[in-house]
Amino acid sequence: MKIGTKLSTAFLIVVIAMIFLSAYFINVSSRTLENSVGKNFMFLAEDTLEKISSDIEHRVKHLKLYCRSERVISVLETSNTASERQDNPQERITSLDKDWQAAPLDQETQFMKQLIAGGLSRQLRADFFEFWEYEQGYHIFEEVFITNKYGELVAASNRTTDYRQDDENWWQAARKNGWVIQDVIYDESAKNYAVPLCVRIENDREEFIGVIKALLSTQSILAKSTLSLIRHETTEMRLVTKKGKVIDSSRPFQLFEDISTNKDRSCEERTTILSGC
Repeated sequence: MKIGTKLSTAFLIVVIAMIFLSAYFINVSSRTLENSVGKNFMFLAEDTLEKISSDIEHRVKHLKLYCRSERVISVLETSNTASERQDNPQERITSLDKDWQAAPLDQETQFMKQLIAGGLSRQLRADFFEFWEYEQGYHIFEEVFITNKYGELVAASNRTTDYRQDDENWWQAARKNGWVIQDVIYDESAKNYAVPLCVRIENDREEFIGVIKALLSTQSILAKSTLSLIRHETTEMRLVTKKGKVIDSSRPFQLFEDISTNKDRSCEERTTILSGC
C-alpha cells in the first residue's frame, strides 16, 4: 500500500473517531444540561412552595393573635351568654338559619343588615379589607366572619351563604384541632377562588368560645409565585392543588383546570403541588 493511501486511511479513521467522540460528548453534555435545568426547576418549585406555605402560616398566626383581642372575646362571650339563656337555643338558631337562607341573594333582611353593620363586623372590614387594600393595592382576604361556640354568626364582613356554621366540617375541625386550612375553593359568598383558613377562638381561661374563618385570596397566594417568569421552551411548571386543580402555570392556563387524570406528562415537565391547603 502506498504511503499516501495509508495516510488517507489513517486520517479517515481519525476523522470518524472524532465524529463519534463529538457525538458522545454532545450527548453527555445534553444530558448534563437537561439534568441541571431539571434540578434548577425543582429548586424553584420547592422555593415557591416554601414561600406560599410560609405566607399561609403567617396568616393563620395573624388570625390567632387577632382573636385574642379583648373586643373579639368580649363580643363572643356576650353572644354565648345570650344563647345560653334561651330556653331552646338550637331551635332559635335553626329558625334564624332557615330565614337567612330563604332570603333572596340580592336582598338583605333587617337582621342581616344589623349583623353586618355591627361594630365587630365593621372592624373586620377595616382590619382585613381596607388596611390590606391600602398596603398592597388589592384584597388579601375575600371574606371574614366569626361565630360563637354554638356556630351562629356574630360578625361578618359581608353576607354569608348561611347563618349557622357548626354543621360544617371545617368548623368542627377547627374546634377540635385548633385550626384548619382547606383546599382552594370557589366560595359562593365571596364569588371568588380562595383558601379558607379556620381558627378556634378561646378566652383567657382557654375555654372554647367560637371560630373565625377567613378566605385568603388566591391573588395573595400567586403573589408569592414566580412561575410566570419561566420561559424555557421544553419545561412547564404548574402550581396545582392536591386535587389536581391548576391555579398557576409557566404557560397560558385555565384557572382551576383539572389535570388530575392527565396521563400525557413528559419527564421534562415539573409540577408544583400546593399541599396542606
